[in-house]
Amino acid sequence: MSRPIPHWPGRLLLCLATVTALLALPGGASAELVRTLEIGGDYASLRDADVDTLICHANGQFARLMISQPYVWDWRIEAGRTSRFDEVSFGFGTSITRHLPRAWNFSLGVGTGTGEILAPEYRFDASVGKGLLHETPLILTLGYTRIQSRGENRSDGVGLGLQYYFTEHWILGGHYLYDMGHPGDTISRSGGVGLTYSVWRRTDIGVGATFGKVSYMLIGQGQALVNYDSRGYNAGWSQWLSDDAGFNLRVDYGLWANIRTWGVTLSFFKEW
Repeated sequence: MSRPIPHWPGRLLLCLATVTALLALPGGASAELVRTLEIGGDYASLRDADVDTLICHANGQFARLMISQPYVWDWRIEAGRTSRFDEVSFGFGTSITRHLPRAWNFSLGVGTGTGEILAPEYRFDASVGKGLLHETPLILTLGYTRIQSRGENRSDGVGLGLQYYFTEHWILGGHYLYDMGHPGDTISRSGGVGLTYSVWRRTDIGVGATFGKVSYMLIGQGQALVNYDSRGYNAGWSQWLSDDAGFNLRVDYGLWANIRTWGVTLSFFKEW
């Protein structure tokens, strides 16, 4: 049975009303707005891990704009293009983060895109974070994600994240995700860890690993349960070249189902 066309104008108005309400909440002292534009692209190669043959090349381009009032709120808008598996998709997303006293923060985000597979009909994210310690900051984040495909499949995920600043420059992070798929009431569990060396507004160098299970019910002429292990590794470098500009570089390697993939992402940013 075909799905109805979503009423995106109404949803967009609701999102804009939510953003306006969040920005209107009492915050800290007023400050100048800071704007950051990031433009970049990525490339990936996907190969059959069993026979080591090329499945496809993938590439994407994106632009991100962040407008923020430091320590009060951040508003992020992103648009991009993705090409993979003989499909091209154009996507759009926006999110707002509100910082409140006593080290609380709240975030909301929505996104959508074109195509049949690469982009969801819609995606919704919400999270709340809290700084728990003072001298050695520990940040706890609890999040929720809803993803609706253009078919019958959807997922509801609940995630828990931790960031621990155990020295002035070293950050240890970890996350866990419990994802519920429909139809089929499938369960996917995954997690990851990361370590970053950071010099504020100068250099960030980090490595990370993710691992877990992916499970969902494939809907078509017949129903089939898809269930496989997934793991990935990444390394990233963010470098400021001046007081207001720099670049981000990231390399990824992953193995899921019988597919081995590696990719690189490069972007440049400018602040004013």
